[in-house]
Amino acid sequence: MSQRTEEENIEAFKVWWKENGLKVVTGIIFLVGGYIGWDLYEGKIKSEAEAASEVWQSITDTLSQESDNKLSQENQLMIQKNAELLKQDFSDTSYAHFAAALKAKLAVENDQIDQAITELNWSLDNNVDDSLKPILNLRLARLVATKGNYEESLEVLRVSDPGSLKAAYEEAKGDIYIILDRKEEAYTAYNSAILFNKSSDQLINNVLQLKLSQVNPPEITVDEQNDIEYETEIESL
Repeated sequence: MSQRTEEENIEAFKVWWKENGLKVVTGIIFLVGGYIGWDLYEGKIKSEAEAASEVWQSITDTLSQESDNKLSQENQLMIQKNAELLKQDFSDTSYAHFAAALKAKLAVENDQIDQAITELNWSLDNNVDDSLKPILNLRLARLVATKGNYEESLEVLRVSDPGSLKAAYEEAKGDIYIILDRKEEAYTAYNSAILFNKSSDQLINNVLQLKLSQVNPPEITVDEQNDIEYETEIESL
């Protein structure tokens, strides 16, 4: 079989290009555009993170100016302004959630419980990192309880993943059960808190033991106590 002439090769290429050229060009455009787009996206994320970091640094600088742990009205307003800026313009960054948590803390200190609850719910509703959810839900539950909404508070504790805060969650449940005069449930919660407690701080264990001793428990047999400890150990796995 004779080799194709140069003219035949050129003609064959023209036919192939006519059929496939547009696809090739489009693919190249998407490929190059994808790289450029990704670079721009990464640059945007980095730029936003740097800008958010600067705003957060301004907040921490303001906090460090106070030596007696009591913020002046002027500094409170400055922090509130910058914290809200982080929430509005940099909501995809961790700094925004740090800002919301700080706003919640300041609201509690100013006896603005509703505002504090709003700030915590903002974080929980805006893709906060999973590692922060347990502490935010615990704080939310305690704040809801201060409003007298005890069943709602218990529900928050029941449906939330406590992560490594199982002892704190059980203690919070016990505190609420005491208020509701549900002593048997309080006893169970405090007992679970003691069993879940992994802290090396003896003071924490002493407080839990004191709370447990103040609850008049029903008579519990050895078998029932073993069942409680067994169930707690299973849950901790």
